[in-house]
Amino acid sequence: MKTNLIGKLTMFALASLLFVSCSNEDNVLSEDSQSVNVLAARGAADFNPVLTRLYGSTYRLSTQRAVNDAGVIYKVTEVTLAGATRPKGYIVETPDQDLYYEYDATRGTATEFAKTSITPLGIYDLTKDPNYNPVTFNPYTPPRVGVSRFWGWEWTGQVGSNLYQGKPCYRKMTRTYYAFWIGFSTVEDNDPDLHVPADCNSTAIVDEHPNGD
Repeated sequence: MKTNLIGKLTMFALASLLFVSCSNEDNVLSEDSQSVNVLAARGAADFNPVLTRLYGSTYRLSTQRAVNDAGVIYKVTEVTLAGATRPKGYIVETPDQDLYYEYDATRGTATEFAKTSITPLGIYDLTKDPNYNPVTFNPYTPPRVGVSRFWGWEWTGQVGSNLYQGKPCYRKMTRTYYAFWIGFSTVEDNDPDLHVPADCNSTAIVDEHPNGD
């Protein structure tokens, strides 16, 4: 009886220890993820080869912050050139990938790079988004209430202007690629389950398969 009691107490103590240990780990992760002044976890330094090819030795990695968008944490590192008063660009660490955005306030453009090449993944005209203002642009704060995404793709709830041949004719739903709360690019989605029936006589019809494919 005494042996069984000691055994049960021992198991209880071990279980309690495991619970406290896990709780402490959760708290550490939570505190780290909510910090507004954190070090880049996966390594902004991984972009050094690309940044060196773009700017030589004139750049440095400066301010590092975290952006919490609906519970998703994005870590942002500013890239600053020698003598400059504003960042040249921003490294963004997302849950899935890391990207560098070179920002040109004069032209209102952002050029996107992966960490493996100086060939841009895309060059985006930010002025197409009415929420963009080069004077007040702040990558960490939404430009207005209602802008719901810091980074990534989001459905717009709108259909594209193109009309496609079908039975019936249809239009495609659109989605927008966001970074820094600004809509970088809006495209039509090719998912057939998202086709919206439309009047074939409403406008010129786009033939998606001109060769009968």
